[in-house]
Amino acid sequence: MGVFLAYAYIPFANISPMSKMATFESRQLNGVSQNLNANNFFPEGDTRSRIQSWIEMNPGIHLRELQRSVGCSMGSIQYHLNQLEEQGAIRSWVNGKMKHLFSPDFSDDDQVLQFITLIRNPIVNMIFKVCLNGEATTRTELSRNLDVDASVVSYHVSQMLDLRLLKTIPVFGREKPLMLTDWATNCIHSLDLTL
Repeated sequence: MGVFLAYAYIPFANISPMSKMATFESRQLNGVSQNLNANNFFPEGDTRSRIQSWIEMNPGIHLRELQRSVGCSMGSIQYHLNQLEEQGAIRSWVNGKMKHLFSPDFSDDDQVLQFITLIRNPIVNMIFKVCLNGEATTRTELSRNLDVDASVVSYHVSQMLDLRLLKTIPVFGREKPLMLTDWATNCIHSLDLTL
């Protein structure tokens, strides 16, 4: 199964390379801009099977992103999602105000679901990429290296610290260096995530 997380896909072993490139964003392939969406991968078949397949390929996808990817009206998407959820073919998980969708066998661990939904955010995804090298970094360095406003980085880092995805290293000084927790690192490796 392959996982696409916000602007970067996360491959799993048993999906073909073409199906891994699933996104609603435009993408440059061999110098040609192509709009890749669910209709490109599942042109035939009914809407419900396209929705279910798209959710399986993109665990944690949120409702609006799914609607853009499949290219259906919001009412149609919500109808099919309700039917699929009643049948047990998918399940939803609410994080804040956003509804995220998963296949029923993805994970029962709320922390893993929270992690997947959080990492779909492009800024959080970039923070994870920087922290994956195993070296400590600070909020200021993250802001400068990612070219993201310091307040935005601070918000997301605080959220990641609260969820125990990042940890601070005790040092003397005002700003504490940050590193990924062992749990977050193990989760990335056990789910075979490529950020």
